[in-house]
Amino acid sequence: MNNFFKHIPGFRSDRTWKKVIAILYYIFSFAMLLSGDIGLFISFLGIPFLTFSLVDLTKAKKNNKPMKAAATTLIISLIATSVGFAMIEPEENDVAEKETPAAIEKVEEKTEEIKTKPEKPKEPEKPKKEQFEKVRDLKVHYIDVGQGDSILVQLPNGETALIDGGPESSSQTVLNYLKEQNVEKIDYLVATHPHEDHIGGLPIVIQNFEIGNIYMPDKTHTTKTFENLMSAIQNKGIKFKTPIAGDMLLDKEGLNLTVLAPETNINDDNLNNYSIVLKLNYKDNSFLFTGDAETEAEQNMLNGNYDLKSDILKVGHHGSYSSTTNKFLEKVNPEYAIISCGAENKYGYPHQAIIDKLEAKGIQIYRTDKDGTIIIAVDNEEIKIDFKKTAKPKKENAPPKEEKQSSYKNSQPNQSVNSNGESNKNSSNSGNTSSNGAVSKPKPPATDGVEEVYITNTGSKYHRGNCRHLKKSKIPISLKKAKSQGFTPCKVCGPPQ
Repeated sequence: MNNFFKHIPGFRSDRTWKKVIAILYYIFSFAMLLSGDIGLFISFLGIPFLTFSLVDLTKAKKNNKPMKAAATTLIISLIATSVGFAMIEPEENDVAEKETPAAIEKVEEKTEEIKTKPEKPKEPEKPKKEQFEKVRDLKVHYIDVGQGDSILVQLPNGETALIDGGPESSSQTVLNYLKEQNVEKIDYLVATHPHEDHIGGLPIVIQNFEIGNIYMPDKTHTTKTFENLMSAIQNKGIKFKTPIAGDMLLDKEGLNLTVLAPETNINDDNLNNYSIVLKLNYKDNSFLFTGDAETEAEQNMLNGNYDLKSDILKVGHHGSYSSTTNKFLEKVNPEYAIISCGAENKYGYPHQAIIDKLEAKGIQIYRTDKDGTIIIAVDNEEIKIDFKKTAKPKKENAPPKEEKQSSYKNSQPNQSVNSNGESNKNSSNSGNTSSNGAVSKPKPPATDGVEEVYITNTGSKYHRGNCRHLKKSKIPISLKKAKSQGFTPCKVCGPPQ
């Protein structure tokens, strides 16, 4: 028996501690057998024999002794150990067998999702726009300068823009109006194009106010008016800029002023098509200022695929049929249209075809020749419209006016014939007379000798005849009676009070 144990690793030594370790090791190996893992048992049992046979083989070779017994033991223990390891089941398979079908299904779903939806590369984050501090409400003043354009924009961030200055004959009107509005600096002065009715009043403005930036198209003109403008700019020591479509004059979070025209490298003999067209966005409200841009310029903007949608449109070229094409108007789709023109002007502006086109789309029309200066304010996202009638000298030897019915917002038109023999139909839009100088409305026949206003079937407000809230129903009533029945004035159209 002693000879048998001498062949077992751990019992070949007479030292007790080695025998104790061997006994514990073999007990642990047999525990593997009892747990049902035969592969581990064989592996654990074979490792000591493999180790000691290697030692015996090394000693035999070193001492020149027979190596047959050691080599035989090495081969047998190597085979046994290899078989034992081969019989051990991988842990991954065991886990996989224990997974529920639901878990396997989820893994398959995730795998399929990865195949069908490859991860997109992350796009670089766009830099956030700079915020602006609101110091006032936005106000846009379409100044009554007669036959011409001049628009004052009081931006909510405290800055001021002036788009055109009207004709030279109205330069003092523009100057006085800016002073009345407490303007001290004009941050953005825009001369849309070098026609006298747009730039004639700008030299006196440049001379009397601090100017930030001046913007003009890349087009000159051989007129004294244009020379006066260039001299005023030169004397001020300012270099003007020539913006092109896509430029941003102002770009803040919720407030921007974008150039939509002219395009670069245009070749046109018509100065109107060089007009700088601007779009003002303030939160959810937008204004489009078109200068005298005509059909070709409008088509360029359509081709450029710009965002033309605007709440308020300054109708191009004073309401001439050379502008405001159907496609352009559809793209802008305004709620309000502003026409800047002179009363009974020799060109017949606005042309009736444009008035009819705007009315057909249900667009509320306001005109400086009828309403005076038009002031649009944006207060807490609400658009408010007010008017300031400009005092004008009476015309002498004016031809008699023929009364004729028109569809322009329930007004009484005046028809006259200009020097070219063309029919000149001027619609009379209504306004309201108040202590703040708002427009006075021509009085139509009233039911009881009091000025007539209009109500609806369901509303609690009374309105001017051209108010957009009268689309569903329009019931005439005297102002006195409307008040006695508890109706209150509409804030949008501002009827008499």
